[in-house]
Amino acid sequence: MANDAFKALAHPIRRDIVERLSGGTATVGEVTRDFGVSKPTISRHLKTLEEAGVVTRVIDGRSHRLALRPDTLAEASEWIESQRMRWEALFDVVGEYLEEQADRMMIEPPGYVVRIERTFDAPAETVFDAWTSPEVMRRWFHVAPDWETPEAEVDLRVGGKVRVVMRKPDGDEVEASGEYTLIERPHRLAMTWTFDDDPSNQQQMIELWFSESEGSTTVVMVNSGISTDERRDAQHYGWDGCFDELERALAG
Repeated sequence: MANDAFKALAHPIRRDIVERLSGGTATVGEVTRDFGVSKPTISRHLKTLEEAGVVTRVIDGRSHRLALRPDTLAEASEWIESQRMRWEALFDVVGEYLEEQADRMMIEPPGYVVRIERTFDAPAETVFDAWTSPEVMRRWFHVAPDWETPEAEVDLRVGGKVRVVMRKPDGDEVEASGEYTLIERPHRLAMTWTFDDDPSNQQQMIELWFSESEGSTTVVMVNSGISTDERRDAQHYGWDGCFDELERALAG
C-alpha cells in the first residue's frame, strides 16, 4: 500500500489536492479550483488518489465531498521514517570514520587503503561475533570457497592477539596476525594487522564499523597502512573474497 501512496503523490497536482484536504473535508470543486486543467484531467488525478487509498469520496445527492485517509498516509510516513533512521545510522558511521581519518592524517605515515562496505542479512551481534569467534572465522576467513582456514586464534580484549592461517588449494599457507586496539561490541572493532607474505612486513590497521537496520547489518571495513599500490590491489581482491565467504557463512 505504501508504494501505491508514493505513486499517487508523484504528480504535483495530486500533492496539491492532498495539501488542500489536510485542512479537512471539501467538495471536488473546492479542492480542484484554479488548477488550470480540464475536468477529465482532474477526474483522472482524483481516481488515482482514490484507487491508492489516499483519498475517500462521500456522495450526498449531487455533492461529492473528499477527505484524506490517514491510515494510508500513516503507512507511507512510517516507511519514510524507517528509511530516514537507516540512512542516519549509515551517515553516522561514515561521519565517525571521516572524523577519525582527519585526526589520524596528522600523525600517520602515508600508505595505501582498502575500503569495503557490505550489507548482510543478519543482526549486528551475529556479524560482529563472526569476526571474533575462532569457530566461525574458520568457516569464512579465506579468499575463496576452495581455500580453508585451519587455524584461528582470538584473545578478545584490547591488547589481545588475533591470528588466522589461510590455506590455498595447492597447500601453501598465508598467516595474518595482529593485536586488538578497540572493541565495542557490536558496533566497532579495530586491530593491527600483518601478513607473513608481505615483503615489507609493514604493520597495517583494520577498522570495522557495524550498523544495523531492520535486521540487516552494514559493515564498513577500512584496511590502512598498506605498503604499495600492488599490495593494496591484492588485498582488495582478497578482502572481497573473504566478504563473499562471510556472506555464505551467515546465510548457512
